[in-house]
Amino acid sequence: MSPETYPLDIYSPMRAAWATEFSMNKSMIAAALVVASAPVRAEIDPIVIIGDRYESPVESLAQAIHVISKQDIADRGAKTVGEALQSLPQISISDTIGNGNNPAIRMRGYGSSNVLVLIDGSPLNTATTQLPALNTIPLSTVSRIEIMEGSGGVLYGSGAVGGVINIVTTVSDESSLSLSAGSHGYGQVVAETAIPFATGVATVLVAATTSDGYRDNTDFDDNKFAIGLQSDTGGYQHRVDVQVTRAEQQYLSGSTADMLAANPRGGLTADTNDNETYRIQYRGTQLDQGNPLSVAAKWLKSSQQGTVSGTTQFNQTTESISVSPQLLIESYDMLVGLDAQATDFEFNSPTATYATRVQRSDQHQVSVFARRGVKVSENSHLALGARVTAVADDISKVDEAGGALTASTLRDKQTLTAWEAAIRHSLTENTQLTARVDTHYRIPTLDEQAGYAPFPSSLLKAQTGRSTELGLSTTLGRANLSANIYQTDLRDEIAFQSPANLSRYGNFNIDQTRRAGASATLRMPVSASAEVSANIARVDATITGGDHSGKKVPLVPERSASVEL
Repeated sequence: MSPETYPLDIYSPMRAAWATEFSMNKSMIAAALVVASAPVRAEIDPIVIIGDRYESPVESLAQAIHVISKQDIADRGAKTVGEALQSLPQISISDTIGNGNNPAIRMRGYGSSNVLVLIDGSPLNTATTQLPALNTIPLSTVSRIEIMEGSGGVLYGSGAVGGVINIVTTVSDESSLSLSAGSHGYGQVVAETAIPFATGVATVLVAATTSDGYRDNTDFDDNKFAIGLQSDTGGYQHRVDVQVTRAEQQYLSGSTADMLAANPRGGLTADTNDNETYRIQYRGTQLDQGNPLSVAAKWLKSSQQGTVSGTTQFNQTTESISVSPQLLIESYDMLVGLDAQATDFEFNSPTATYATRVQRSDQHQVSVFARRGVKVSENSHLALGARVTAVADDISKVDEAGGALTASTLRDKQTLTAWEAAIRHSLTENTQLTARVDTHYRIPTLDEQAGYAPFPSSLLKAQTGRSTELGLSTTLGRANLSANIYQTDLRDEIAFQSPANLSRYGNFNIDQTRRAGASATLRMPVSASAEVSANIARVDATITGGDHSGKKVPLVPERSASVEL
């Protein structure tokens, strides 16, 4: 099984020594200091898409929003989207392979399956636990990265629990060539050419990246080819992106902390993971219309093959197609829309023992949602929303245990809902208070369901939860301060564990869990050409119900901070 397909909500089964321990209380302090010289930007990119699913000023939103601009990415010297995200203490990133190209994102104490990643508003997450393919996005095409802390169940549906990240790209109208090199055999070439035409512009991008990796047997080779096209015609703006990525990488499995402490550049077993990703994405938006209609569609296919523990071979294919029309009714400040997605997943591991050898599954989701803004008073604005989702799973698999093969099939349908109420109140011209209460859910992925130990007699339950959040934003002289506190309570959180009464590991529902925390950001200019930004975050993650009640959720950074100049 590919390491990219392991459930990451509580911890990865790659760390098998932790399989029966739920009492870990990890505390990690992450600090980053990035020094750059750039003009002071009193407000970075104040118009964002992530908070409303259409362009809105940051100051009009009731969520905690952060923006990493193209200039920020350049100032930080980031080479990948994952590196660009690392400077925010609200985001914790771990590397599932060890070469820096497979980042697993955590926000507010939740793993990658509870953090939704979008590219130009369309989800990169699929109906499997395979990580969103951040390494397939050429950084040169990224104009900004929008980060929304907390849940977004009404606007974005399943998996938008710990936060939502929207990677906004552009079709460049300039040609460029970039060459870079670094330690451990790192090298990169990116060539991009722009082709203008009467109603727009097209770009062609070719990129190649190679690295030997810090540790032995962590070589990485990545090749990308992308075509982007943007055209304004017939009262619509049309955007089409076509991308092909092929990555070949080695990684270590079976290594323990003691082994790596004795030889930081060594390891136990060298495995391979070759991945081909294809993406075709379209977005059409009405221009200069009172009630603009937009339509987004995406086809994504990922094919992987490789080894685990040196000898166990696997190959898997995930293919998904999604369509999302939405209409903004400006006279009522209301957004209505539909999200539909179909995913097919195939997995084959002919040499696996005491594990799944073959899985063929599909999942279909259809959601309708609406969100309306209401002006309560001159200084107060209320937002109300709701979403209804119908989901159907069809799962078939063959397991091996002690030389015996067992086939099983299960079909399931369910309906899930989410709602939201948020208010933003201006105390003064420079001080705003926000409050939000919402519910959200996460649908079990196809490979999580197949890894549920009681399958096929029963299935994992959908994870549901409620979040409450209070926020403050104020200007004190030349400084800007924003802070928020929150609490999220979940029922049936989906996790990977190995209970003592079962002979094999699997995915399970935890009765109840809670994340409670706070974060603050202070920004202040220190000269005509520079400013200082300080961020701090704190989260407490606790199991509040079931057999492990009172214990801490492992692998959650409790305190994090960053300072930028």
